[in-house]
Amino acid sequence: MMKADMAIRQIPLRRCWVCAAFLALHACSPAAEPQPNGKGSEPIATVRQALISTLVDDSASPVHVQIKVCEADILAEQPVIDCTVDSGYAVFGGGAYAEYTGPGALLTATMPLEDGRTWRAASKDHELVDNHVLTTYAIGLRLDGVNAATLRSQILRTAITVPPVPGGSPTPSGSIGFGPMGVGGGASTITAGVGQLLTRAWAVGNAWAMESKDHLTSSPGWVTGYTTTLNSTGIVEGFGAFEVQHVTGSGTLTGTGVQTTTGSVSTGWALAALGGAAFTNSGPGRMLFRIGVNGDTRNIIVQSKDHVQTSAGQTVAMWTQVRQTPGSHGMCNVGTALAPSMDTCVANICASQPSCCNSEWSLDCVMDVSSICGRSCANDTCRVQMYNPSFWNDGGAIQANNNSYNYATNHRTDTNAEPGRSSGESCSDPTTGCMNAATIATYATNDGLIPTTLSGGCLGARTMIALAVSPGNDDHWYRRDLDGNWTHKMPGMPATNLDNSGQRITNVETADRGNFTDFGGYFCACSSLFEGQGHSVIE
Repeated sequence: MMKADMAIRQIPLRRCWVCAAFLALHACSPAAEPQPNGKGSEPIATVRQALISTLVDDSASPVHVQIKVCEADILAEQPVIDCTVDSGYAVFGGGAYAEYTGPGALLTATMPLEDGRTWRAASKDHELVDNHVLTTYAIGLRLDGVNAATLRSQILRTAITVPPVPGGSPTPSGSIGFGPMGVGGGASTITAGVGQLLTRAWAVGNAWAMESKDHLTSSPGWVTGYTTTLNSTGIVEGFGAFEVQHVTGSGTLTGTGVQTTTGSVSTGWALAALGGAAFTNSGPGRMLFRIGVNGDTRNIIVQSKDHVQTSAGQTVAMWTQVRQTPGSHGMCNVGTALAPSMDTCVANICASQPSCCNSEWSLDCVMDVSSICGRSCANDTCRVQMYNPSFWNDGGAIQANNNSYNYATNHRTDTNAEPGRSSGESCSDPTTGCMNAATIATYATNDGLIPTTLSGGCLGARTMIALAVSPGNDDHWYRRDLDGNWTHKMPGMPATNLDNSGQRITNVETADRGNFTDFGGYFCACSSLFEGQGHSVIE
């Protein structure tokens, strides 16, 4: 396993096209904003090409963080950048940085998109021309034991738009309440005039607050707030209790110019979302131009500024950090005792059967998940099976259409399943650059398999499986059955407990694996006592 002090790494820049239109932010967006400086209408903002780098943090495993940093490759007055995390992650938060070089540029949007992988940011100059670079940060999470596509499907995204008050304040503001699993959010603005600019997008108590304002020139407009919430009561099956903590930094007063505030993620926690607020004490106002990370995945920076005219105020950084609650696991598998605070279902079960929280989470506790809480464990209770090849060796459709990945995970799909296909990306057309042990291991992890070691074993009655690769050609999987020996199944062929030399497989690393010469490591899969009915999400 990777040591914590080596877990944060940066992957070099690559060039990529990201495409969308600023008008997609709101259906009622105007074609252009009239300007007070005599230059006419501003150009319609469109998403530009971006340079993309990747930050990864595994120090809070089994929570893993990927931050995509997407930087515009040209200067623009109204840039919009969409930033998308890899298929193995789900986006819960993000941020933006309007890196101006002239009189100033300010944020107008930092928001999630509906695909569960993309974060959008937008910025603009104001009153004075300032072509600038915009950077978008997309923060993605991966949870060990949870298929990435499944995790994305469990994110609830809510949006509320606050309109301008006729004849009232040119500073629309509002909030969206969310519960204990509310992770992050964002905000965007729209106006029919010169422009609304973001002043707040952050978590306050059990709500996400958003605010924008016009500046110098009257421009009533709308502000929309967005939230990302995990659709869970606390325990995520296959992972454990998902714990969320919103942290607010301290702010100091500044008289004018740029003000910077920073913060750091606590040890043992992972960054999941960003927020910030600019408060005005005097003058026409301070606005945000940066809500982002400061060089890595654990340091946060938020910046605001006045614009054209002096304004005193303060800037406050906010961030969301998450972790797996220590000692937790899924309710549908036996294990250590769980705490009532981890989930309302756990609390109800322990009220009826105190030993589940005082001694161990036994099979009786697992059965109570259905009888007391009304939740099904049919697709989450893991078991290690006996070697029973007759199910797979039917000489017909099952044998023909299920390969080693199906067999090892004990999940019949009749699709000759591929690692990563169910979570969004796979080696459908094997190439030398894709079909290698490291890539296949990543795709399998994205599917929800949990990397392990032979000595480390598998918790929660999960089944240990192993990967071997024929470089540039194909992958092959083995599973360890209840007797401790290994078995496997070639595509279209019968399942067997013998290696290529006809020997029983007691050690998969030293067995004759034929062309599958590269050993790719061990993983834990959620299997079932019944052949073909394993619970790992593959396709």
